[in-house]
Amino acid sequence: TLGSFANARHPKELINHNGVTHILNTSNEELSMLFRDYDETPKILTSNNSQGKDLRRALSGPTVTGNKAGSFNFTNLGAIEMKHLACVDDDMNPDKIKRGIRAAVNWIETTRKENPSARIMVCDVLGVRSAAAVCIAYLMMKQKFSLISAFTHVRMHRNHIQPPHEIFKALCSLEMELFPGTVITIFIKTNQ
Repeated sequence: TLGSFANARHPKELINHNGVTHILNTSNEELSMLFRDYDETPKILTSNNSQGKDLRRALSGPTVTGNKAGSFNFTNLGAIEMKHLACVDDDMNPDKIKRGIRAAVNWIETTRKENPSARIMVCDVLGVRSAAAVCIAYLMMKQKFSLISAFTHVRMHRNHIQPPHEIFKALCSLEMELFPGTVITIFIKTNQ
């Protein structure tokens, strides 16, 4: 599922209507800012998997920092696991973007293997840039879609996606790695 921070702001709807069990935030912004005025302040459980172990500790208040995985536990709402993996940094380097996108796709795949019933919402601030790129890359890497087929598929479900030029360069590079010998044609809209 592709979404935005506005979608992530309503965890009860995500759980009850969409069956979402995990949120992957691909933007530089942290989702914790959404819960400042939340009626039912969530308790967030963070985990640090750097040692390969799941170390959980309860925190008071809605704070999540860096690239730590965590869970939002809501009273009478169930639970949503959250991961923050910023795919795009300020310098918009296509190689760094590609590495970030690969890390996000790998996290999705690992999560789905560990929990086959997992339903993951990939989001960024508006749900149109890095989150869309991760969904496109997932289709390319795991379903063997071409870039144009993956872009078209994602756009059919969220028609206002608009990854910037640097993200497209990263996706083109990813396609060339996945499908050697592919000829890529890019149509660029100009303001003429």
